[in-house]
Amino acid sequence: MWRTSPKSDIGYLIQAKSDAYTILDENDRGWPYGCEYKAFYKFESPVNLKDLKNNRFLDEWPPLRGNFQRSVYRIKPEDWDRLKGLLIQRNIGYKEIIESLEKRPVAEILELERKLEERLAHDFSLLKKFGYDLELYIDPKNPEITGRQLVCKGSGGVIDFLCYDKSENRYVVIELKINQARQDTVGQILNYMGWVKDRIAGERSVVGLVISNGYDTKFESALKVTDRITQLNIDLLGFKVRSSKTKDLVLKEVAEQKSEPIEIHQDSKNARTWLNKGNALLGKGQYDAAISCYDKAMDIDSSNKWGWIYKGTALALMGKQVEAIKCYDKAIDLSPRTSAAWYRKACSLVDLEKYEEALKCFDKAISLKPNFHPAWIGKGDALNGLNRYDEAIRAYDEAIVLRPKDPVARFDKGGALMNQGKHDEAIQAYDEAIRLDPNGAATWYNKGIALGNQGKHDEAIEAFDEAIRLDPNGAAAWYNKGVALGNQGKHDEAIQAYDEVIRLDPNYVAAWNNKGEALIELDKCDEGINAYDEAIRLNPEDADTWNNKGIALGNQGEYDKAIQSYDEAIRLDPNGAATWYNKGVALGDQGKYAEAIKCYDEAIRLDPQDADFWNNKGLALNVSGKTSEANAAIAKAKDLGFEE
Repeated sequence: MWRTSPKSDIGYLIQAKSDAYTILDENDRGWPYGCEYKAFYKFESPVNLKDLKNNRFLDEWPPLRGNFQRSVYRIKPEDWDRLKGLLIQRNIGYKEIIESLEKRPVAEILELERKLEERLAHDFSLLKKFGYDLELYIDPKNPEITGRQLVCKGSGGVIDFLCYDKSENRYVVIELKINQARQDTVGQILNYMGWVKDRIAGERSVVGLVISNGYDTKFESALKVTDRITQLNIDLLGFKVRSSKTKDLVLKEVAEQKSEPIEIHQDSKNARTWLNKGNALLGKGQYDAAISCYDKAMDIDSSNKWGWIYKGTALALMGKQVEAIKCYDKAIDLSPRTSAAWYRKACSLVDLEKYEEALKCFDKAISLKPNFHPAWIGKGDALNGLNRYDEAIRAYDEAIVLRPKDPVARFDKGGALMNQGKHDEAIQAYDEAIRLDPNGAATWYNKGIALGNQGKHDEAIEAFDEAIRLDPNGAAAWYNKGVALGNQGKHDEAIQAYDEVIRLDPNYVAAWNNKGEALIELDKCDEGINAYDEAIRLNPEDADTWNNKGIALGNQGEYDKAIQSYDEAIRLDPNGAATWYNKGVALGDQGKYAEAIKCYDEAIRLDPQDADFWNNKGLALNVSGKTSEANAAIAKAKDLGFEE
């Protein structure tokens, strides 16, 4: 990305995730266009205009000749390589990053999201069975503007779908995610919902609907504090993202095939030839074409079990697990002792989170082929999904015996041990996986989490640093590094880590919240409050952030504002004992002891074993002249371990 004057240099590598769109309202000023993007790399040593003009190979490069004005320029491969060479020379570590990115199919997720969007746009009735009777929003002033890919002017961002729910007389903001919904998804959709409420909805209510391929634990936790957002799995709409486990297996099989791809004549009657052609197409990701070849093979030989197995695999890679299972069942009917059919069926069942059924299929595959290493790993994953961790670990151990140099089983075993709280053993498993594959960023990250859970913050930071070196764009590793630094009291360094998280993902709510806490620890209260405000803007339903903001305001003596923040936190989470306590402190600082005592009583009701709650209640009672009650409360505090 070229930066204009005064920089006049190539300062960032970014991925544009949308076309340009106007972002200004009629009364706004400034640059009128924006786009969705992701920043991959900031160059510490940018390439400037002089550097480019001194390179004779770039004399005829159109962007340089046009002084980088008024256009987005397509870069020819040879020019890309020259620019890449200049940037690699100046920036240590950029070579590994750009090579990693060039191997990654960056457009794949965007294409899958586009297909999901198309499917939903043509049939909102898919959502009727979930209680939605939707029609696409149309701007009453300009019918050309609809709720599909609606730009939030004046705010930024694009809503996938804004619809009107006829049955509930409300607006519905729909956010599509081909991957898991994460914590930042909540902030994103809440921001859109707020914009719709301000600009469109008026008195009507606004709710959010996230359609995603599952969700992580932070997203799940965030939803516990709001009833305005609902999540649906993609596969419930008949659209499923392919299984990475199945994909890896198939690509490995295709790579191990000894025959070269064969050009097929339409009159060929050789079923094996069609299977080989289908597998070649499968390896290239051309799943529909591969399925056509498998169908041709089965037209010739309907009893060919491999035609059904491979067709099922192609369907699984397309996310069509239910259809895939039907193919595997057909193969099993033809040949019940084919372990691959049972194994692949099990993988599809895991994708559907039908772990009990998957477990039976993995067991069948193992009974037919006891040394089937991937089936033992799959069995462990199914048991893990059922929270049967001891059995899962035994399955992973069996896989390790069968293939001692495969790091995957050790990595998965580490996860099962972590789920049991056995951090020492988990670390041993991760260390073994790292010995076998030192470049696994996820393994280093998980090791860091396990070390952090043990309070070994220095070692955790070293593990996170290694994960970051291997994957510089891993926001979670930067975030947890910040947490570890904060636990050591290294708040300046923690803030640097949180800033890196925010650079990679500006909507990472927890990073803004933790940055606020670190700034407060450094007595930078105004900056801390600003960070809390940004976290609240992204997710106004997070009670912890409102509580933290209240503490910061109280430290500045702004007790009324602090109490307002505590009240908002209590509205969102009435069972937050610490918030009731903090509100009591603020009221006490204002001399409102009777109200403070009521807050302390509520805190004690929620957590009667907290010595500070009892002590502060005693102090407030004493100032109020209720000496005997005060003495009883203070005595209780001492019994619980309170020390002056």
